[in-house]
Amino acid sequence: EFEILINKIKVELKRIGIDFNIRFKHWENIYAAHLIFPYIEKAYNAVSNYSKKKGIIIKIEINKPSWKVKKQTEVISGFGEFYPCICTDIGALFADKIDALKKTRARHIYDIMFMLSNQYPINKDVLLILGIKDDPLVIIMNKIISLTKFELRKQAENLRLFLFEESESDLIINAHDIIPSLLEKYRKQLN
Repeated sequence: EFEILINKIKVELKRIGIDFNIRFKHWENIYAAHLIFPYIEKAYNAVSNYSKKKGIIIKIEINKPSWKVKKQTEVISGFGEFYPCICTDIGALFADKIDALKKTRARHIYDIMFMLSNQYPINKDVLLILGIKDDPLVIIMNKIISLTKFELRKQAENLRLFLFEESESDLIINAHDIIPSLLEKYRKQLN
């Protein structure tokens, strides 16, 4: 189904004059596609120091979870546009993101900060399915304190290019200071 959907996107974009190549890669319960747009930067005269020889690459990853997915409707808004979107329950997303901390990636730390600051609930049933029995907030704290300042800087640099506001990568550099504060506020909201 995933590959069929991505190929439908290709057909529709080609219809409006945007062509791209697709590379699929799947492992375990993750389905991934790289949409490679080799000519789009040149077409819009947007070539920069960050441009890659291959062109712009958009990576789409879909996680087919082992639990029953509960859906909720959210509204995506920006630039005066509003779109209703059916999403996975945010508590399940938060639980899955905590599990993802097993891999040290800046995007996971960044997302955890976002979810803590927005007081997302944590779905404890999903945590159990993922094999997490310990306090999830302790898991978050332990992961952050296990990272050196050097590792945080390296992760922040990797994240920088993917942010609309590159300076937000400083949040990762300062995770040792920011995460404890966010966890304390989150705990207060629980009580």
